[in-house]
Amino acid sequence: MDRGVFQKIKLLIRNRFALSGLALAITYAVFSILQLNKLLHAILEGEYYYTYQITFLIIMFFLFQYYLKRYKNLTLKFYKILIFGTVGGYFAGICAYLGMVCFVDFGFGVLVNTIKLTSVWFVLFVPSFFSLSWFFGGLIGFITWLLYKLSNDKIKDTIM
Repeated sequence: MDRGVFQKIKLLIRNRFALSGLALAITYAVFSILQLNKLLHAILEGEYYYTYQITFLIIMFFLFQYYLKRYKNLTLKFYKILIFGTVGGYFAGICAYLGMVCFVDFGFGVLVNTIKLTSVWFVLFVPSFFSLSWFFGGLIGFITWLLYKLSNDKIKDTIM
């Protein structure tokens, strides 16, 4: 490959908007290659899957935008971004599950009945754990850190 292509990739990675979007796309591709998206599709039974994924990916994108904007003048520490990604993924999984249940037919009633039959803790923590959202978030954190290290520079805040 041409050396100019690598320079363009480095410039692209320095932009926090592109960095988090690229990390999200690579992580989604890794999940697809490992067949974990098919597992999630089987767990969520078809129509719920798309609502869950769209909500989850949007939340993760904005969480990493917040994180990268907050640390734009600092170097990204591996353990901090990995912990943030894992916790953020778990949080995004909970929000996506609640959004998924509420946006699909009679979803809010199903959510209320589920809370009545089980417990609030079950509804909040078990679906996010089994959907591997915590793993997805941790992997996004790792890939973001890796791309950041490959760019070998601080993040330039070119997007508001």
